[in-house]
Formats: sequence, structure tokens, C-alpha cells
Amino acid sequence: MSSASDFIIENGVLKKYVGPGGDVIIPDGVTSIESHAFFGCRSLTCVTISDGVTSIGRYAFCGCSGLRSVMIPEGLTNIGDEAFRDCKGLADNDGFIIVKDILFGYCGPGGDVVIPDGVTSINRNAFYGCSGVTSVSIPNSVTSIPDSAFSGCESLMSVTIPDSVISIGSTPFSNFQSKLKTINASEAVYDLLWEELNSTQRFDVSCGCLKNGNVPKIVKQYIRKKKLRFFDAIANDDDVEAMAGFFSCLSQIPVGEIDDYIEKAASAIKIKSFLVDYKEKHFSREETENYFKDQTEKEIGIKERTLAEWRKIFRIDLGTRKAAYISGYYGKDSVVLIPAKVGNNPVLGVDNSAFRRKKDIQKIVIENGVRTIGSEAFNGCASLESVDIPASVNRIGKDVFKGTAVFKEKANWDKNVLYIENHLIKAKPALSGEYSIKEGTRSIAGGAFECCEKLTGVVLPDGVQTIGINAFSGCINLNTVYIPESVTEIFKSEGYGRFNFGSFIDCPNLTIHAPAGSYAEQYAKANNIPFVVE
Repeated sequence: MSSASDFIIENGVLKKYVGPGGDVIIPDGVTSIESHAFFGCRSLTCVTISDGVTSIGRYAFCGCSGLRSVMIPEGLTNIGDEAFRDCKGLADNDGFIIVKDILFGYCGPGGDVVIPDGVTSINRNAFYGCSGVTSVSIPNSVTSIPDSAFSGCESLMSVTIPDSVISIGSTPFSNFQSKLKTINASEAVYDLLWEELNSTQRFDVSCGCLKNGNVPKIVKQYIRKKKLRFFDAIANDDDVEAMAGFFSCLSQIPVGEIDDYIEKAASAIKIKSFLVDYKEKHFSREETENYFKDQTEKEIGIKERTLAEWRKIFRIDLGTRKAAYISGYYGKDSVVLIPAKVGNNPVLGVDNSAFRRKKDIQKIVIENGVRTIGSEAFNGCASLESVDIPASVNRIGKDVFKGTAVFKEKANWDKNVLYIENHLIKAKPALSGEYSIKEGTRSIAGGAFECCEKLTGVVLPDGVQTIGINAFSGCINLNTVYIPESVTEIFKSEGYGRFNFGSFIDCPNLTIHAPAGSYAEQYAKANNIPFVVE
């Protein structure tokens, strides 16, 4: 056990531990543990941190390889970078060193690594020097990836980054000379990666490698994902050498794309001349005419696009039975048509965040046959002012149109409620008393009435088919909901906290009214909600 003489403490700050190690209890009165306080104390085996401690400094327990247990108080709100780095005794059976939901290190066998659900952040240098790691999958509980998180992972080839990540530090993957060749992520995450690339001046490095022909795999992936951004940056410098390297990284360049580049490079004299020469050398007049004829036929619907051609416009995920889901968009068009079929594959839905922050889009037209629109699918599309939703759509997720022009336009709201086509999208928290949903409504979107605390009753008309995730979550004064027989989908309460997607979470006073034998009756009984036959 520790004694007072084992610590150097000044004004509530534990400056240094000078004891013999073993089991240590931080004395009462300590409010913070300074950086390096226990650094390299290999004889330390157990630490109990007192309730008054609110912060732990950088490297505080770094290198305490014998540390087997840490008791963390509820009030601890800040843990510095690499505070528990190389504390291998704290690793779980899979080799993860996790303290207060922060991943501080990994000492597992390597290979394909799946970071556990519940981890909220990855600490700096968490995977430093893990040469055996070949792929990493990051869960959607993680919100940030810091500097050098995967530094020195020389065998790392693939990383999957979820949309939950909103912050990426500089050089998270060490450098472009690694084997890393695939980053599985949405356009929003690629935007973050691009910002990191530019902000650390590593774009200059990538342009340099374009000139000398030694282009690492990950740079090629960035180029293919963000072609226009690379093109604009190179054209801005009127750098023909870099442009030649840029073109060498593109597997295939349609003649129509060359014409777009020529138009964009109007003020870059050298680049424009290079592009005109490139077009003359690589495309015959007949090829050019055939290309534009083919494109025109596809635009007016005479000729269908192949799956490969659709994949140049959308990111497409194929599910079971060859059903397709649109999960991303690569274009810059103001009007976007979401097809009901890509190649021979029916499109069943638009995935979560598929078009998130696509600020050029002004209108979305969804073809009949598409059934679902995922949460945040068009979130942040600031210019989006018109949406055509077909009769086939029967489920709409949460916050799909938040941050769009159609959401912000006051004229689109009817008494604090927003409808789009036959779908109730959102109600403002000010909505109070009893509310009758419009006749003809087919679905209630996810989060539609979330936190409408003044709402006491809701009547759903016949014809409503689905009640979305968290649709009435937090309606603490909601007493009665009248649900018709037409409703065949209500999300059940499962999981906990923000991972509970039930339609009626935190509605403590709710009674469901519905016909006998209806789906709503089955739902009420399965979820222990009082039920009255109507």
C-alpha cells in the first residue's frame, strides 16, 4: 500500500510518484495527475484514483507495463494523450488497452483487427509500430482519429472508417509510403481526409510524386475519389508535369470527361494545351461522336446504363438477391435522379448519409420502386429545395432532410409540422396538445415527433404503413396514440441510450389505441405498453 511520502503533491496536483510501486491509492485532495507523474513505473500493479481527480495529464502512466488494474472515478473528465500507452497489463484478451472508452493501445496478434463497439476515441499512437496489422475496422461509436494513430503500421492495407468520425488529425496513417491502399469510407469522411491532406501540406508531397512517377497506392486512391479537387489544384498552378502524372493514375478517362477538364482549365494555358493534345492523341473523331451519341441516348432513356456506368455516378452496394442500395454520390449535378434499377439490379433504398452535405444538389427525383430512405440521407444538402418521393417509398429514416432548403423554408411547414409528399418528416418541439396527422400520409419518418414534450395525443389516419425509428422518442407527456390497422412496422425498443431505436422510447404515460388483432396490438403487448381496443 502507498503512503503520503510516495507522492509529490502541490496545490492538489500530483506532480510525481516516487514510491516503490505495487498497489497505489491516490490520496484524497488530489484534483489532477500531472503529465509523466508515473511514467515508466514498471513495478506499479494497481491504481485506485480518488473521486476528486478530474484530469490525468499526457504520458501520466505511459510505460507502466506491470499495471494490471485502474479504478477510474465518475468525475474524471479529461485524460491526456498517451496517458496509458504501453500499459500492456491493462490489455483485454484481444490485445486492446481501453480506459474509459478510449483506446490507448493495441498489443494483439495483428492481422484483421476489429476495434470493439463502445470505443469513442482512438488515442494518439495507439497502433504505433503494429507491423502485423493488415486491416482495421473502426466502429460507429468512434468520433475522432488523432495524429499518428496508425503510425508505423507498415503492413496496414485497409481501413474502414464510419460516418460517426467527425475529426481526423494530421498524418493518422504515418505516411504515404506504407502499403495502405484502401480506405472504406463515405464521401463525408473523405472530405475530412482531404482537409487533413491539404492542411498539413501533404498535398504538395503527393503532387511531387505525381511528377516523378512514384505514386503510392493511397495517393492513387485519393486521386480517384477526389479527381476534381486534385485537377483544380494542379490546374491552379498550371503544372503540366503534375497533370501528366494525374492522368496516369486514372484507369479510364471518357472523352466527355476530357472536355469537362478542358472547360475547367480555361485560364490555365499550359494545362489546356496539354489536354487538347491528349484528346487528339487518345480519341478519334469517330470515338468522340459515338461517345456523345451514347450519352445522349442514355440521358433521354433510349439506352440503359450498365451497372459499371452507374457506379461512376453512385456508390452502389449490392445486397442479397442482387438488390442494390445507393450509398454515395460522386457527381456535382443540381438535379439528381435516383434510379429504380442499376443494370439488372433493383434499387431498394438510399443508405444512411448517402448524399450528406452534397451542397450542389437542388432537386432529387426518386424513381418508383425505391422503398427506403436511410437516416441523414440528404442531411446538409443546403441547396436542396425540391424532392419527388414515389408511392413505393414506405420508410424514411431520421434527420433525412435536416439542413436542407426544403427543411428551412417556413412556407413548407404546416402548423409546426413538415410533410413531403405523403410522408410526415418532422414536428417542431412547440407542437402541443392533441394532433391529427393528415389524411393520405403513408409513413412517419424517424425522429418525427422526437422530444415534443407538450404533445399529449396523436391520431394516425388509415393508410399509414410505418412508424420510424425514435419517431415519438422523449414525448414524456404523450398519453394516447391511435394507430390504424394499416400500420405494419413499428420499431421495437432494444439496446440502450443513443443506440435504442424504438419508436416510443421514453413515453412513460403512453397507451396505444388500435383495432383488435392488429400489428399495433402485438407491438404494444410485446413492449409492455398499455393497450386499448378501438
